[in-house]
Amino acid sequence: MLVMKELLSAEKIESGLISDKASALDAFQQPIQRSVVIPSVEGFGERLKTFVQRIDHATQGIYKFSQQFYNHTERMWNGFETELHKQYGAADEFSKFAGSIQPFMTFVRNLRNSIEHPKDSQRVIIKDFTITPDGMLTSPTVELVHPVSPQPEMNIDDFLPQVSGQVLDVFEALMVYVASKHIRPFGVLEKAVGLLPPEHLPPDSKVRASYFIRLNGGWQKLR
Repeated sequence: MLVMKELLSAEKIESGLISDKASALDAFQQPIQRSVVIPSVEGFGERLKTFVQRIDHATQGIYKFSQQFYNHTERMWNGFETELHKQYGAADEFSKFAGSIQPFMTFVRNLRNSIEHPKDSQRVIIKDFTITPDGMLTSPTVELVHPVSPQPEMNIDDFLPQVSGQVLDVFEALMVYVASKHIRPFGVLEKAVGLLPPEHLPPDSKVRASYFIRLNGGWQKLR
């Protein structure tokens, strides 16, 4: 699937950047005879740009996935929330979810546009290792300057996994909601698909989704 292919590519870049950052820091030497070689992450800017592009491709894939089940064409996911309101009502949890993901999906698109087509009002500020005036070494960071989706300066160790992890969370939740809304009828009990909390996952299992039935006033996992 396109979404997972792009996410895996992004996470490979993420892993490489974080690993190279750690290696550069480990090799950093303290000043000798008043000189110091500042560590650096090779190709940081271009690799980050590719990471952002992969993440954007993944979100585009998620958008196309949603269109297979719901007729929405407005940009930036606005039409998705509207379509779900029509079908399920504004109080439905799926409708609320659709509204909740729109800011992040907009952020990803604005991040992509800003790194590919920078302007004074929208640009990505990428900093490698630097030495502050007081002699402190700072780690590589990313910042998004944007009127709609600003992101304060963040260490890449935090920024990269946060972005890729949230895309994966959105896709996982979307698939669960879609599956729950499209269960084929069987039996007379109310049914749904949901996510299990981590503490309820079987040992060595990474499959978080499960069928549930409403029984005795609550939801019970089907075994």
